[in-house]
Amino acid sequence: PAGCTTRWLWTARDAWGNSPRARVTSTGGDGEAQSLTVPANLAGDATKPNGAVVTYAVSATDNVGVTSVTCDHPSGSVFPIGYTSIICMASDAAGNHTSKEFGVEVRGASDQIESLIVVVNAAGLPNGTTNPLVNQLRATQRDGSSPQACKKLDDFIHLVGVKDGSIPDAASADWTAGAQNIQA
Repeated sequence: PAGCTTRWLWTARDAWGNSPRARVTSTGGDGEAQSLTVPANLAGDATKPNGAVVTYAVSATDNVGVTSVTCDHPSGSVFPIGYTSIICMASDAAGNHTSKEFGVEVRGASDQIESLIVVVNAAGLPNGTTNPLVNQLRATQRDGSSPQACKKLDDFIHLVGVKDGSIPDAASADWTAGAQNIQA
């Protein structure tokens, strides 16, 4: 088996009765790499001004036993806004290592607002409903991360409520929840 040392004593006899002996020692090796499973690239929205807590699962298997699985950005940590590359490594008892990479994309407030604008524009709302909502969201983008931007998001949520009769219930709830989660 891999990693084990085996000793043999070989004895041979010839026709005249001679019995030379030889000691042989062999150590089994493990050349088989671990099987490391990482998630596909992940994407999500910032839930804090500095990013979002992202959780993921990584697993590994091996014929001699996995001794460690580590990632350079641990699951459950805060990932910054933007793209982060994560490299994970698995090691086995024989000293073999395997690594794989995946990425996490955390969308900031501006990207979230832009997505909400696209959704509102695509909703096919009656005249006089789309433009005020989109204008309020664009005003939020112009104000950046100031307290004024938060006020503009609150105004958007209020407008969704006022225009509720012309916005389907599911869309109204989704848009309100989406706006409430944006960290301007």
